[in-house]
Amino acid sequence: MTAFPHLPANVAELLKKAREQNLDVIHIREQDLKDKSKWLPWWDRLHPPGGVGFGSLGEPEPWAKEIEGEVVFVKHTYDAFLSGVVSERLLAHLKEREIGRIFFAGALTKACVMFTANSAFTHGFEVCVISDCCADRSKEDHDAALNLYNGYHIEVLGLPGALSAMGC
Repeated sequence: MTAFPHLPANVAELLKKAREQNLDVIHIREQDLKDKSKWLPWWDRLHPPGGVGFGSLGEPEPWAKEIEGEVVFVKHTYDAFLSGVVSERLLAHLKEREIGRIFFAGALTKACVMFTANSAFTHGFEVCVISDCCADRSKEDHDAALNLYNGYHIEVLGLPGALSAMGC
């Protein structure tokens, strides 16, 4: 992710400020499994089968790792709201905590971030994507994904704007 050299510092700052304000921090990780990731057969036809990381649940980067008390959901597809029981638990958690607005950070912008952000909108959440706390394989892909939806049903904010909107 050389196109995003400030990502580690930005995500670390976002997490630090959110934690200082006692905001809910939810971590989503992906683990692609043949029996749970329904899209894998098509993926395998488009890409060489057995891509790196399939079946494994990688460790998060140290600057993005959860701390004690923060919830982690492990999804099996790009969209955290379309991952069976995991999604049911995620929605229940959000409703239980009375969360109405979600701020997204993560990778890849055009895939996991936008798939999940779009679904969050369809579930009735206000959706903000923090542009400088997301990354993709290229700056062009990142910018294209953000530009496509910004102002339509997703609000794209830089880190300072997001921190302000979160009351940090």
